[in-house]
Order: sequence, then structure tokens, then C-alpha cells
Amino acid sequence: MARPMLDPDPTALTRVPQADRIARITTLAEARAHLRLTGEPAAIVYAHARPLGVVTATALNDAVAAGHGNIPVGQVMDYVAVPVAPATDDAAATVTTFTRAAWDWLRSRKL
Repeated sequence: MARPMLDPDPTALTRVPQADRIARITTLAEARAHLRLTGEPAAIVYAHARPLGVVTATALNDAVAAGHGNIPVGQVMDYVAVPVAPATDDAAATVTTFTRAAWDWLRSRKL
């Protein structure tokens, strides 16, 4: 018996398996092209092979509309990733980690 030629999951998006990662220094135009290629509304931004944060298509489009098309993605990230050890029970150490990440992110923004 012949198998039907229907997609088993019509809601599934086709993924681009070899899409390049977005780095902190990736231009806004390159990041926008990456999101169009993958069909995703947001992407993880990497620095030194570690997640740095998340940038959305909205943030990229807003920055380009404001005339900041040549700046790196790291300056328009929506969310910042903060690595905290899961077994950390020291609240002061966790707050210090978040504070350092916040200052690093604020220093990288030069809009």
C-alpha cells in the first residue's frame, strides 16, 4: 500500500541545520538575514562559544529603523544570559554574578 504524501506535522518549520551562529560582533544586517533564513523570531547571541544573550527580530528592526544599521548585535540584545551554577546556595555570589553581567551588558551598549 502506498504511503500518503502528506507532511506528518504541517505545523513544523523547516530548520536550517548549518546556519551560522550570531556572535556579539555580527552586524544587524547579518543577524536579520539569519533570522529570515531560519524563520525564527529570535536568536541566541554567542561570545567565545558561550551564550551571551538573545536578540529578537523586533530589536533588530527597531535599531535599523533608528539608523543604527552598522552596529554589532551585542548592542541591541533584548535579554542577557547569566551563567549561575545550579548548586549555588550563596545568594550574595548569585547577586554578584548578575551584577557583573548587567554592567558588562551596559558597557557594551553605545547607542
